[in-house]
Amino acid sequence: MSTALGKFVAVIILVAIVGGIILGCQYYSSTAKFIPITQIPPASEYNLTDAINQAAYERLQQAYIELDTFKGENLLKSPIIDPAISRANAFKDLGDTGRAILSYQWLNKYRPAGLQGFNNLANLYVSIGEYSKAEKNYLIAIKNSKGMHTDPYEGLLNLYSGYMRDKLPQIEGILLTAISQDPTQSRASYHIMLAQYYESVGRTGDAIVQYQEILKNDPQNTAIKDKIRELGGK
Repeated sequence: MSTALGKFVAVIILVAIVGGIILGCQYYSSTAKFIPITQIPPASEYNLTDAINQAAYERLQQAYIELDTFKGENLLKSPIIDPAISRANAFKDLGDTGRAILSYQWLNKYRPAGLQGFNNLANLYVSIGEYSKAEKNYLIAIKNSKGMHTDPYEGLLNLYSGYMRDKLPQIEGILLTAISQDPTQSRASYHIMLAQYYESVGRTGDAIVQYQEILKNDPQNTAIKDKIRELGGK
């Protein structure tokens, strides 16, 4: 009886230990993205004998000073974006990729309808080979942009062209939507990107059409005229 009781107690202890480990991991997972960036890291973590790093660390210090003035619900207000972006960019420039990612994620938590945080995070993910995460963030930035900013479209096109070739055909619909959403109806970049895609897949006629669209708003653009002639158009 005592042996059976001993085994039972041992099992209970084992379950408690395993449960504690699991709960501990879950707690760490839920808090890790905020803990490492709540305080500015000491200067000793970086090589500040380098002038570029020194300037980045000074920007980091200033960002933390400004961020400290925003509390609670104020984090949802517009002034937060500048110091938050500055903090993330400074970490990136210091080569502190982990904290840069956490900082962009922190900003995006409070700015889910923003553009720059998602776009910059996507660029960072590309630089470290995390292509699926980069794609996810570019697509969010594109959704939030609605044709008003070309940066995430360019980033996604480069990502698909260079590292995710199987998804390249998707860029056509994305760029056509951007053109239809463009409030100015005059951004040449969307037409250029779409033309470049058409060229890459051998759709020369469609590429010419896109270049001709640019001439409607910029009829004296000699570079575009030369490109059309190069492709066999008039």
